[in-house]
Amino acid sequence: MSSFSGGVTTWGIPLGLSIIVLSFVLCGVYSYVANKILDPLTQDAMKEVEAIANEKGQY
Repeated sequence: MSSFSGGVTTWGIPLGLSIIVLSFVLCGVYSYVANKILDPLTQDAMKEVEAIANEKGQY
């Protein structure tokens, strides 16, 4: 069974298109998580590092 439901389209075409769509969806999810969760954590960590550096007189 090399064709999609007996037609002329093989399974590779819908599978390939679904992989492309899935990659866009995953990219969107990653961007959302990075912007909403990881960026604030990074800013907090940078503030801590700057505070420690200021205490030691290195900044």
